[in-house]
Amino acid sequence: MHVLIWVTHLLGVGHFHRAVRIARGLVAEGANVTIATGGFPLKNVRLGDFEVVQLDPVASPDVTFKRLVDPDGNDIGDEVLNARRDALIELARERRPAVILTELFPFGRWKFRSELVPLIEDQRALAKPPAIVASIRDILVPPKKPERLAVIRDLVTSYFDQILVHGDADFVRLEETLPLAGEFAERVVYTGYVVPDHAPDTDPDVGVGEVVVSAGGSAFGGHLLKTAIEARPETTLGTAPWRVLVGQGLSEQAFRDLSDLASHQSGIIIERARADFPELMTRARLSISQAGYNTVCDVLAAHIPAVLAPFAEADESEQSARVDLLAERGLAVVIKDDPLTPAAMCAAVDAAAEIKLDPSRMPLLDGARNTARAALEA
Repeated sequence: MHVLIWVTHLLGVGHFHRAVRIARGLVAEGANVTIATGGFPLKNVRLGDFEVVQLDPVASPDVTFKRLVDPDGNDIGDEVLNARRDALIELARERRPAVILTELFPFGRWKFRSELVPLIEDQRALAKPPAIVASIRDILVPPKKPERLAVIRDLVTSYFDQILVHGDADFVRLEETLPLAGEFAERVVYTGYVVPDHAPDTDPDVGVGEVVVSAGGSAFGGHLLKTAIEARPETTLGTAPWRVLVGQGLSEQAFRDLSDLASHQSGIIIERARADFPELMTRARLSISQAGYNTVCDVLAAHIPAVLAPFAEADESEQSARVDLLAERGLAVVIKDDPLTPAAMCAAVDAAAEIKLDPSRMPLLDGARNTARAALEA
């Protein structure tokens, strides 16, 4: 059975990483998988035994998502969107998938209706059409325009057989961030959180007992990394080794600035983000990060204390809602100070170092396997 996954990461890299984890889960269940990715190509990604096809790459230059640009920073026109549409339709005709899985759409990625709706309609015209499945994270950002709720309703009822929510219904329900979800509850399946399957070939001695500081793959995590470095000497973990991972979205100048700042302390490693980040988490003493879906999954899977500073610019409420749930269960210490200060970071690290995690408070974490099985049965 062949599964076609569509994903386009626009600002960070989380959507693509989750798609990869789902693809690995599908392969483990015996499926053949093609990922059609439309974001900028990524470095340091551990893939798997599946196909990745690159559509014309686009990204959003800022958190408003109002514009799409090419790798040179130029606004894209209809010719790029049309080329993506045609390539996607041709890919599906060649691969003949039994399942098409769309990452976030139709609950987001509005600008890509021009390629996804024609794809779905082309495939639905077949004598044996594929199942159409939406893949969404645990918490959505409610549409800013009320009329988009009607569009979501129409797209779901017209085209989608199943909605896979990568969360735990006992932790947070889809209706809490998208009330109209109750109208198509019979199509919703909660899979649990999509945590990584750990690679067997990583060095088990790297990262033991470290404090790992990260901020995802976007260009918006530099202040968090800087603040953590500045706070380190005053924390109770100031003598432990710290590893600061700088994402692909931060410039080389930002990387050099962080390296210069850290050079005044011993015991800090500054490096670019690593493909073995999930494995580092399993050996870490503590994690400091934003609260994107994948990073939180890595922390939960590793069963380590965490300091979470949610990204909340431009009314992005997803991470703030997620950290509140984690804090309520005693699974993390949260910082919402704006601006984030070394003093607040220090206090949070000291508090997190004392956390005693209760496994019974954890959400379900078998999302990759459950997603694969649900999609293949759709």
